[in-house]
Amino acid sequence: MSPYLRHGCKWLKKKSAKNLTIQAIVKQAIAGEKTNLDTQLIQYIWKEKKRRIADSTIAYRVFRLTVLKNRGTNLDDPESFLTVLMTEGFSDASKFHYTQAYLSYTKAFKIPFEKPHITYEAKEQYTPKPYEVTTLVQNLGREQAALCQTMGDTGARVGEMARLLECEIDAQIRIIYINHPEKGSKARKITVSEQTNCNASSATKEIQP
Repeated sequence: MSPYLRHGCKWLKKKSAKNLTIQAIVKQAIAGEKTNLDTQLIQYIWKEKKRRIADSTIAYRVFRLTVLKNRGTNLDDPESFLTVLMTEGFSDASKFHYTQAYLSYTKAFKIPFEKPHITYEAKEQYTPKPYEVTTLVQNLGREQAALCQTMGDTGARVGEMARLLECEIDAQIRIIYINHPEKGSKARKITVSEQTNCNASSATKEIQP
């Protein structure tokens, strides 16, 4: 396997596992179950839920805030955040995303905070060629292959796939219904390939908690 595809396999496995684990922790906190999050972040989760923020967005922000806390940030002190932000060697892109997450935290708790001006040039997104996607899928494990194949055909996000139910897969006419859209997307139905149709049921069984 080429280094590019090997890196893609490792990234997909790590990314899907991390996203789903964080979302599971957020769901546990919302359900009142015991988690390894401190009271401060659990309160933040509840405040964001009351604002009807998507679970995936909350999970992403909680992940960023947890990293900041682990680096020594006092989340209730903007000066502490700015010190960590500027001394930890984050890339400009990371600084931007950490700032967005912290901004949502300060708004939730009504903490005065003047957001620093951070600019970065987003990289041009590389679109893999069809044969590269095929090779990537062939070199993944069974669960990751089913997930990647279905995401590739439907354009669904990991969080949308995590909520996909078996009853939303119409195997007879090869249509998958995405009824739990994220980040402003709309519910949609997509006609998929025969291979994806066969793998989709496996993906829902493996991904759903």
